[in-house]
Amino acid sequence: MIQESVNYQLSKEILASLLWRRTFVRSPLFFATIVQLFISVWLIYIGGRGLYIGIPIIMLGIWTPYKYYRRLVSLIDHQSQMTDPKILTFDQASLMIAGPDWRKEFTWSHFNGFSEDHLYFYLHLSPGGFASIIPKSAFQSDQLKRFREFAALCNA
Repeated sequence: MIQESVNYQLSKEILASLLWRRTFVRSPLFFATIVQLFISVWLIYIGGRGLYIGIPIIMLGIWTPYKYYRRLVSLIDHQSQMTDPKILTFDQASLMIAGPDWRKEFTWSHFNGFSEDHLYFYLHLSPGGFASIIPKSAFQSDQLKRFREFAALCNA
């Protein structure tokens, strides 16, 4: 079996932004925030005393996503493995991710699924959107094709 290896590293800001988009939008908190914002806009629109209730509610609706993002940044700050330089080694049976002083090996079936966008691969770790994020820029074109084929086993 031929093993492929790629090197990559994600910055704290990029990782927090990607995880925020993937997890916040899928959480019940997102729906609650949208409802809060609609109610607050309606209260402000009707005027009168609704204005005094609507403004704090809209501030809370704006504060909630920001606070969620700050918690993700704090989590990343306390887990240096998330931003360490990594070496990803993969073949048809498994993949291994190694950092400066740690190493983790997984079979493809460990992941709940696989998806990608134009910049990143996402190996799903939970239904809530948490994923192992791998930049496509780390791969050569032939490695991209093989990684997609192997990662498709996550969805099988």
